[in-house]
Order: sequence, then C-alpha cells, then structure tokens
Amino acid sequence: ADSYALSIKECILNPGHTIKIVFNTIVDKGDFLIESMISTPLGWLNISTPVFIAYTFLFLILLTSMRDESQKEIVLFRVRDRIFIWLLAIITIGICVAAMLLYWTPKDSTVILGLQGRYFLPVLPMLALSLRNNAIVVRKNVEALVVSVTYVLGCCVIGGVWYQCLL
Repeated sequence: ADSYALSIKECILNPGHTIKIVFNTIVDKGDFLIESMISTPLGWLNISTPVFIAYTFLFLILLTSMRDESQKEIVLFRVRDRIFIWLLAIITIGICVAAMLLYWTPKDSTVILGLQGRYFLPVLPMLALSLRNNAIVVRKNVEALVVSVTYVLGCCVIGGVWYQCLL
C-alpha cells in the first residue's frame, strides 16, 4: 500500500477505532470470509466457484460433526471443554485478524485488508466438533450420502477450474 499501516501503539491507544475496523470487516466481508474458507475463490483469488458449493461443503462439515444416534461410543465434549475450544478458536482468529490489521491494512482503511477465510480453516474442524451434542442427533447413517455429495461437488470444482483455465 502507499500509506503506513496501523501500529500496535495506535491500536492500544485508540481501541474504539480498532473495534470499529474489526466490526466493519465482519459486516462487510463476513460472507467473503466464510466462502473463501471453504471453496471460493481459489488460488490467488482469481478462480471462482459457485457460492452454493461453498455453503454445501459447510453444511456437510456441520452434518458430519453431528453425532449419529447409532454411535453410542462417541465421547461428547463437556461444557468446560467446549469453552476452552471456543477460546482457542477466538484467540487463533484474533491473531490472524491482528496480523492483517497491523501488517497489511493502511491507516485510512475502514476494513481489514488482506484477510482471507482460508486463514481460519484450521479452526473449522475444532468448532464443528465442539457443536456435537445429544440434542441434535443425526438419526440415519448419512456417510454414503456425504461421500457422494462431496465427490460430486469436488468434480464440479475441478470442472469449473478447468473451464476457467481454458478460457
């Protein structure tokens, strides 16, 4: 960028401005962060896949994290463990956000620049598994369905990438 980035000192001395930038980023770029965490855009953000593929993959991740009623031996997390997992996730996401805020975002920007959803991908399985409980239970074995849909979606992504590369 052509201007200086925010410094740690400025973020600490002006927390209202920092919170406003983070809030604006969530509001303005939240959908992009979710979509880019799962499947679109790919590469250097120049290969797009349909948005429904990203949300279908996200739904499959959440579906597979729910306990199958026939799997009685699966250990569920205690509330204390869930709180710990969510704190780790928030800290990890906070570090990514802070890094882009301090390294990549110019002082005059209203949102955090350079932030992409793929930076949050390592946190996704942790959060999905922490949602497993006794209240929301998958009644049927859906493994075959999940594998089939994942295969079809993967083929759609590969086909779309090839199509865009050939243009």
